[in-house]
Amino acid sequence: DGGDDATDGVGEEDGTDDATTTRNDFWTLQGYASFDAWHAARKAGWASNYSWHRAKRRKIEQSLLEDTVVCLPTNGTGCSADEFDRWLGVRKDQWRLLTRKRQRQRAEEEAKHSAAMMVVVVGKRKAKKQRSNSSESHGDSSTGSASILSSPRHGLKSPNSVLHSVVPRPSRLPLAPPPGRSTSTEIRLIDSIIEEEERKRQRLAERDPLDIRFIFDSSLGCPDDAVLNIFNFLPISMHWTFLCVSHTTSMQIRQREYLWKTICPSRWNLPRRPRVPWFKLYLTKIRTEETTARKQSDEVLLKAAPLISKADKLNQIQKLIKASRKKFEFNVSYTSGVVCERNSLLNLAVINRRHKIAKWLLEECGASIETVDRGNFSPLLNAAWNGDRSM
Repeated sequence: DGGDDATDGVGEEDGTDDATTTRNDFWTLQGYASFDAWHAARKAGWASNYSWHRAKRRKIEQSLLEDTVVCLPTNGTGCSADEFDRWLGVRKDQWRLLTRKRQRQRAEEEAKHSAAMMVVVVGKRKAKKQRSNSSESHGDSSTGSASILSSPRHGLKSPNSVLHSVVPRPSRLPLAPPPGRSTSTEIRLIDSIIEEEERKRQRLAERDPLDIRFIFDSSLGCPDDAVLNIFNFLPISMHWTFLCVSHTTSMQIRQREYLWKTICPSRWNLPRRPRVPWFKLYLTKIRTEETTARKQSDEVLLKAAPLISKADKLNQIQKLIKASRKKFEFNVSYTSGVVCERNSLLNLAVINRRHKIAKWLLEECGASIETVDRGNFSPLLNAAWNGDRSM
């Protein structure tokens, strides 16, 4: 309404009816289909800039980005009501974020599908129009019959008019707000967070990758200690990826024998003059240790699964885990892709309703509650599925 008043004032002052002065469709230049769509988007922007909305968004961002995983305290005293409320609030925000991402993705897929269907309909309309035009140009008889059938006296319509009446013309959809956007304040704030993440991801994708291959070139004077610090930022199982950057970088890293000799753990019995290069010796030993630890962990799960399914005997589980920790560094949150349907010890205890074992794994061993099985079920979801409120 304000835009219409402004245009009327301009026309009266100038005393002309020029379309360039009376037409006020600035929203189309900004990508909106109507003034109502522009007004709704601007209103949402103004509301999001309120101080209390900015504080609420900072709170949501803190729970989503900083505390991506907040576990309950594992001490013997349990957790307080405030700690549980904080953990529950973080999990709710994470669930809302994932749900909103799926809704936006589903809305985008539906919009793409409707656009593709509109293209097909327009193509069929053009093809039918060409066929009707070609049929009209074949003879006077066919032309006369077509004109009689399409005349208003007979009350019939031509094929083109029927097609136009059945299929509506494609109208321009508003570009903002995006499809599926809710009017809820919290959902609107989560939408703004998702859009900002998408913009950051797009900027990172458009930016040229940072070239750090010169660091691994020993001829430029980069010491082995600097390269060793770079290696320490990655887990041991990912050190082999440095050999896959490029052929030149791989050859430069292989030649740093002191680096590979220094990075070897002190528990290894290293030869003075190995028959193979140091990098190959290091990577072979790492791969052998990982394979052995995986097999031993699978054996522990295979032994613990029947014990947990029979009864809630905590002593046997304690002896098994203590004995396995003496042999190797067993992780109680370990999940195998081969045995036990990718269930951890905590998941097995929750599924079989073993309260003592589950409590001991959480409070004494610090088992993670974020592990999931093959069906993407966490221990909390399995307890809810069983209807076990005490668990």
